[in-house]
Amino acid sequence: MSVAVESPSGDRTPVATGIGRDILLVPGLLVLATGLLLSVLDGGFDPTVWYPAALFLLVLLALTVVVAPPSRAERGRLATVAIVLYGLFCIWSYLGITWADAPGSAWEGANRVLLYGLAIALVVLRPWTRRAALIGFGLVGGGLTLIALYVLVSGAIDSDPSNLLQEGRLGEPAGYVNASAGLWLIGMWPLLALALNRGLPLAVRALSIGAATLLLQAAFLSQSRGGAIALAVAAVVYVVLSPRRWPALLALGLPVVATVITFDTLAGVRDAPTIAALAPAFDSAVEAILIATAIATVVAAAALLAGRRTEPWVGERPQLSRNGDIALLAIAGLMAVGGLVAIGNPVDWADGRWQDFKTSGYSDVNSSSNRFTGSLGSGRYDFYRVAFGQFEEHPLRGVGQDNFANEYLQEREGNEAPRHPHSLVLKMLSQGGLIGSALFFGAIAVLLAAGWRSRQRLRRVADDATLVVGGITAFVIWFVQAAGDWLWAFPALGIIAFGLLGIAARLGDEPGAEGGAPDVEVDGGPGARFRTLAGRSAIAVGVLLAGLSLICAGISARYTSAAYESSGSDVLTSLQRLDRAAELNPLSAEPLLAKGVLAQRIESYDVAVTALEDAADREPENWFIHFELGLALAAQGHERLALANLREAQRLNPRQPLVGEVMRRLRAGDEVSAGDVEQILRGALRKRLSPVDPNAVRNR
Repeated sequence: MSVAVESPSGDRTPVATGIGRDILLVPGLLVLATGLLLSVLDGGFDPTVWYPAALFLLVLLALTVVVAPPSRAERGRLATVAIVLYGLFCIWSYLGITWADAPGSAWEGANRVLLYGLAIALVVLRPWTRRAALIGFGLVGGGLTLIALYVLVSGAIDSDPSNLLQEGRLGEPAGYVNASAGLWLIGMWPLLALALNRGLPLAVRALSIGAATLLLQAAFLSQSRGGAIALAVAAVVYVVLSPRRWPALLALGLPVVATVITFDTLAGVRDAPTIAALAPAFDSAVEAILIATAIATVVAAAALLAGRRTEPWVGERPQLSRNGDIALLAIAGLMAVGGLVAIGNPVDWADGRWQDFKTSGYSDVNSSSNRFTGSLGSGRYDFYRVAFGQFEEHPLRGVGQDNFANEYLQEREGNEAPRHPHSLVLKMLSQGGLIGSALFFGAIAVLLAAGWRSRQRLRRVADDATLVVGGITAFVIWFVQAAGDWLWAFPALGIIAFGLLGIAARLGDEPGAEGGAPDVEVDGGPGARFRTLAGRSAIAVGVLLAGLSLICAGISARYTSAAYESSGSDVLTSLQRLDRAAELNPLSAEPLLAKGVLAQRIESYDVAVTALEDAADREPENWFIHFELGLALAAQGHERLALANLREAQRLNPRQPLVGEVMRRLRAGDEVSAGDVEQILRGALRKRLSPVDPNAVRNR
């Protein structure tokens, strides 16, 4: 049902109430459901997966605006500002295509930016009711719990769980260990918010704590150091912002204590020295998780039952609550002092960790018993160095979305070859410049400010305030982890995190709640009608352009993927599909590069050379294009041209030893097979993604 707000001019603006308001929030719930669906499809990493999701959200947004547009009384000022800022960030990302060295990658990156923007807009268009928020939190928490349960149990049933693991760490369902850990950690907070919601049945609250325990332990199986840091930050935010701090601390403490108790069993999966030893280690870990989940659920039920009986008595004594906050602060102080005593001189400790971060590598991490107590080694310092260098060279405009890989290969000091800088902050600075970063982080700041305002407005309604805190914390843990990783490339995580933050920002945001009288639609005469027509026309044009961008690039990506899938059985059909892909996406070099590689397999070198030369025109800084072109020209007998392209490949990727080896063999008059080179590259990738550390036995 709905009521109407009458304006001074006599207009009546319908504002939905009751169950009608919940129905109007279905698009926001569908956003969360989209995130869940993408989570089981490798986190939505592959463009062939997230492009259809983006089109779905675009159509959903267009239908929402046309069929049930939010009235001015429903649109919040802060939410509107956030949408406008993020919309400008989308436009800036598309403009970046014009100055990007790899325009095809920039287009794909801009489309991914649009995907997140569509999700944000759909969630924050209208105020959220408590009932709809509970449904959304239950959908995310319950959905991720079921997914985690399926992954764990199916792995335990399977006699060979190695397909779930990367170097002994749980990589499913996202296909990347840190993304999978982030997925489970995001799902913890809506569950804890439900557990503290006194309006829900006790059984639901107890099961929520049990589910949070399962997700935390599933995250531990990935042994994500970034996830551990994000968890610590999020825990502080959660307890500090919670209107009932001690219950919040106890609700969080139960999953943490359960994980500490099962630490050795869970860590044993990564310690497995051989693939044969993985199955029993994984079975033991899953058994420990299920037992810990059951015990946590029972203990939570008992604690909640006891709390239900004592809460009225505590509520009559506000001094107890104040004393509890003082005690909590004292405990935090003691923990800080204990930490300082444990690490010694904090300056020396920080300098040691910094030097370790700068100089050690992945091999140092793999040699330790677990990733939480060993070296800080990784290639991230080198990634960050190059990304910051890009920002210094182009501080205002950046280099364009997803334009990192080519320059990193030229400047790297290690042997990694990432496509992303492994930091959301540096990604925005280097690829969007100061302008893009200001728009993006400005939109986030406004949403967080809206969440804080909701928390303050609802602080006397503890159940609603708890939901707000849960949504904010879920976003915080994603953002902190993404600040040191490439989680932006996994839309499932970002969609869910932004969705929960959007709910927190608009929960209980009633018309007029921001001060003053409710906004109403006022008939301002022909001028106002013209502005409305102009606005709707602008929206229609925007939707059309966005749709074309997503459709063309999405179908091109699908043709490219289908070409790879059929390449083993029908190369000619694959080549035709790649031609269509290249036509639909005139900026990307990937279809043409793939065509060149496949044409060499059937020894059609003329076709390969033509395709690779066209690919080089589209992306001249791509070392692999010049490398493959050198191989194709060598097969045709054009040694001079082949060596010229190989030298260019070596310039663009000086630390790739394979290029120098091929050049040496060509100069010696030896035959070089493109198929053999392809097998070498595939073997290196398989070794990197092996379920067990290949050096584990030697290190042990």
